[in-house]
Amino acid sequence: VTVELVGYAQKAAPAPKRKTAAAVKYSTAKDSAAANKRTAAKAAEDVPATTPLKDATSPRAHVIFLVDRSPSMLYSASLSNSEIPMQFYSSDPRLKAPGVKRYELAQQQINTIAAALAPGYLIDVYDFDGAAKLVQLQQPAKDFKLGEQPTLCNGTAIYHALDKGLTVALGYVQTGASVLLYMLTDGDNNGPVVDLSAKVKQLLATGKATIAAIGPKSALGFLAPMGVPDGCILDWQGSGDALKAATVKAAA
Repeated sequence: VTVELVGYAQKAAPAPKRKTAAAVKYSTAKDSAAANKRTAAKAAEDVPATTPLKDATSPRAHVIFLVDRSPSMLYSASLSNSEIPMQFYSSDPRLKAPGVKRYELAQQQINTIAAALAPGYLIDVYDFDGAAKLVQLQQPAKDFKLGEQPTLCNGTAIYHALDKGLTVALGYVQTGASVLLYMLTDGDNNGPVVDLSAKVKQLLATGKATIAAIGPKSALGFLAPMGVPDGCILDWQGSGDALKAATVKAAA
């Protein structure tokens, strides 16, 4: 006998042998154990890398730093973005321009923020250039140290990095924790442009989160239309006291 399946002829399979009651019981138990194992494995896969640590008495408070590590951060903050080449090369004489380097300004601001936090705050750091990468997870503020060297990859995917930060922040506030989300960048996105206004609104609506951006204020104009308050978009030169005061207020 043959069975026709969409143009393919196959011989019909012989009738299966009838199982004994003991064999059925063993097979059912084996299948159930395998299903439970698969469910546990799937649950482990679904746990995000940034699952918040739970406190026995109260939710944790978190800070998320999104740090621009693109090549432009190696240049002096005295140069405008229009003076920096689109393609980085290590022999560029403009790298020797006088003044504080952009990544040094970012580090100064991060250290200012960390110093203003209560010791129990947990700090996440995501470096980004063409992609965002987790480099520190839930480091207590009292022990926090920031890596000093920027990466040397091309690209500045600002929207991708912000999207990542918003997703992690939303995960934290859903546990009852408060979150301070800081982006430090010199701007000039050359990655995909994504409308994140709904996500920004969702996070701020919880009443447990603050979003702030620090960099050349002229390069951060894309944030206000997405709903980031203008008072939370800070220039990274000469704003140390204001940044410390804002952090203390937001963390209260």
